[in-house]
Amino acid sequence: QRDYGMRTAHYDFGSDPSNYPLTNEGERGEVLFYARPSTPRRGFELGVLALELFHRDRPKVGINLVGQKLKGFTIPFPHSAPGSLSLSELAALYNRCRAGLVISLTNLSLLPLELLSAGVIPVLGDDENNRMVSDNPFIEYAELSPRALADRLMAVVDRADAIGHATLASASVGESSWSASAEQFLAAFDRGVRGR
Repeated sequence: QRDYGMRTAHYDFGSDPSNYPLTNEGERGEVLFYARPSTPRRGFELGVLALELFHRDRPKVGINLVGQKLKGFTIPFPHSAPGSLSLSELAALYNRCRAGLVISLTNLSLLPLELLSAGVIPVLGDDENNRMVSDNPFIEYAELSPRALADRLMAVVDRADAIGHATLASASVGESSWSASAEQFLAAFDRGVRGR
């Protein structure tokens, strides 16, 4: 609307707490990165650089790289890279992690709300493409540089109130659903078709 003067509408992203429930209300000693080198907009190289810095400063925190198999890639820090996981395996992994690095250089990923549902604090690039889609107060933003992303991950991991914060983060998306998003989409589509 701003850039082209077109009529627009929006619908909110949803989440499915039944797929990604909060099951760990205790300590968490890991982080994850949505690592998809096959999808350039996911900023794989940037994420690896950020996690290399993160590992230097927080070497005891486990790092998980999820999204695809990483055979043939040299990763300069200890990590787990299980590739694609089932919903139950992914939910279990989420519940071991305190923070999740999610880079998207285009539209907001669906991952941040999934992570929040399981009590994981998402760290995203501080760009309009992310902020304009979700105003959830538990999403952490950082400049898209390795140092800034690593520092934000450390800030999340180091929180003194991390356990309570994870519970509040999960509750913040407890009422969101994809069925509500679908209703918003269909209403906007109907208005568009009818010229309203």
